[in-house]
Amino acid sequence: FIDGWSIGKPDAVFEMAEEYTAPATGVIDYLHFAVDPGFTEDKWVQAAECRPGNRAVVHHIVLLVQAPGDRPVRETGGLGSELLATFAPGLPPTDFGDGLAKLVPAGSKLVLQVHYTPNGTEQTDRSRVGLVFAEPRSVHKRVRGQFALNFQFRIPPGANNHRVEADHKVAQDTLLVSFFPHMHLRGKSFQFEARYP
Repeated sequence: FIDGWSIGKPDAVFEMAEEYTAPATGVIDYLHFAVDPGFTEDKWVQAAECRPGNRAVVHHIVLLVQAPGDRPVRETGGLGSELLATFAPGLPPTDFGDGLAKLVPAGSKLVLQVHYTPNGTEQTDRSRVGLVFAEPRSVHKRVRGQFALNFQFRIPPGANNHRVEADHKVAQDTLLVSFFPHMHLRGKSFQFEARYP
């Protein structure tokens, strides 16, 4: 891991308000740490990087935008919120490139969804995020995140190749920038399939 930011010098850096102490053992549910960046005007984010304060216990970080009027992320688990950036070991930071950016409306909060994995000793963490802003006039396309999720499946006992499906309908012409496949506990392969009208 490099010492500095992979996205270059961020225009703004935000960190968890307080350190979190992860216990030595057990299972920790996803935790949500809200940060008020104090944005009084809309911001366009071209690049974002989540940096764990303690890589020994941070399994992943998902940076979400809780816009004014949205239900708190801790109640929704992030569903319906804009996903701004993620961290998992080996995952590069988010960089949309010139002309592409995500919108963070004025008055929004940034929420770090952090998953901790105890490692046998009590550990502390204070993770942070860096953002690179785009000039509004330079943004030619707005980037948005969409989800295709399936939380209702059950793997039958003894099954060695159980298939699970999820779908998402794209209602307008769309430029697909990236996929972020994730199976948190079990899984051995992913397949994406586009079905055109």
